[in-house]
Amino acid sequence: MIKRRKVFYVMGFDPRGTSFYHALLRRESRLSKRRGFSHWQAGTMQPAWLYGETCHAAPEGDTTIEHIDYEFMSITDLVTDYFRLPLLTRIIQFLRLAVYAFACGFMRNSYGRARYFTLFMFYPAGVLALVMLLSLLAGAGLGWWVGGLAGWLAFALTTPLVATLLIALIKRFEARFYIFYLIGDFLFSVRALMEPFEAFDSRLDQFADRVLEALRETGDEAADEVVMVGHSSGGLLAILLAERLVERCTPAERQRLALVTLGNQASLALFPKAAAFRCGIAKLINSPGLTWLDIFAPQDVISSGRFELPRELEIEQQPGSGYRFVSARLKEQVTEARYQRIRHAFLTLHMQYLRASETGQGFNYFSMLESPLRLRDQRI
Repeated sequence: MIKRRKVFYVMGFDPRGTSFYHALLRRESRLSKRRGFSHWQAGTMQPAWLYGETCHAAPEGDTTIEHIDYEFMSITDLVTDYFRLPLLTRIIQFLRLAVYAFACGFMRNSYGRARYFTLFMFYPAGVLALVMLLSLLAGAGLGWWVGGLAGWLAFALTTPLVATLLIALIKRFEARFYIFYLIGDFLFSVRALMEPFEAFDSRLDQFADRVLEALRETGDEAADEVVMVGHSSGGLLAILLAERLVERCTPAERQRLALVTLGNQASLALFPKAAAFRCGIAKLINSPGLTWLDIFAPQDVISSGRFELPRELEIEQQPGSGYRFVSARLKEQVTEARYQRIRHAFLTLHMQYLRASETGQGFNYFSMLESPLRLRDQRI
């Protein structure tokens, strides 16, 4: 039975940083507790080390777990560096990725396995294509109306001007459409899997050292179970981190280690250049002692959805494997009225894994973390 649990929340691509996710955890844990579906509430956040901040919880009521230590592992500085790139550079990089995805066969392979996520990946590309089309039409229309050499000049000047104005308008309503956030998210995720840069690689090594330190802690303060949680693109980072850890863990340490991926984007493993990532997934699925809960929701278009890794990547899952593919049952987690409100709000739905249950049904993030049972023994 678990008395102390250490949770490492691996941040994904999000410029809002640890403060946003701590506020979310604190608010939603309080709501879950108030509704009677869990017994703990996140405390105040304190610095833990250079790239991590921590908060603590002491569950109350009918539960045997005594302490939850929750640490946010941050890549906010790396995300901020990306947003410092000129906007045109980011757009060009994304268009190059889109062309490569078609040329290398990723679109064809991915569409049959994670259809909605594959289409959603190119939602920003569709918007940019529409901007280009409208700009060309505006320029061509003005050029035809002016006529002659002056018309060609009008076309050459009007087209980029209209494109600039339209992009500025889209940026103005970024909080509604998330075009440039999604462009960055997909670029960052694909790069992390295919050609990780030095700062990112170094950060994962530092994260691995931090988790190993928790696994090797002894005495009354040592955690009975160490859990790595990754949501969205953070799920990819958590997988990469877990791959490094299992190579350095002893068998006894792996028994105390668990991985939870929520709405991950692991279908990006279908890119031809992501062969190392596919090998890492195969290693984790069949790593003795490691527990891996892969939580999905078919309605979530920002994730790979019903993409069961052993089946879709043709990995033979050995008997005794700790990998489990589990539906979050998000439609059961919220009331029917709320589900109808959020079913087309793609980002709100994508964040539902981390929110308090309204009904007590479906996946409950907070009761999972406070359970005195090891994750491998829980019924999710």
